[in-house]
Amino acid sequence: MLLVDDHPMVRAGMKALLATTDRVEVVGEATSGEEAVEKARTLKPDIVVMDLAMPGMGGVQATRQITELGLGPKVLVVTIHDEDEYLASALDAGAAGFLNKSAADTDLIGAVEAIARGHS
Repeated sequence: MLLVDDHPMVRAGMKALLATTDRVEVVGEATSGEEAVEKARTLKPDIVVMDLAMPGMGGVQATRQITELGLGPKVLVVTIHDEDEYLASALDAGAAGFLNKSAADTDLIGAVEAIARGHS
């Protein structure tokens, strides 16, 4: 799994939460959309956990580029925005799921596992 968020504390929190299960391995982290695309290309993760609002290339554009690589990673968008327009944009870009950060502390592992099984 590749964690993408421009805030180090958020990435650290998600990584610590995911470390509570032996079913998930974080293989890399990125702080921008550009870095996420490059790391997806080189690390070939199964799942990318993507923030939407980042400086430079945002999460929607990065999701689109990652899915267009054809390497198969599924993208779970985790963001503070829960408006329908963000959901629609993320799903149109190829995201397999969408999770609000306010629910990430309780739902992140379940969402990652659901996406890994092919659910959205």
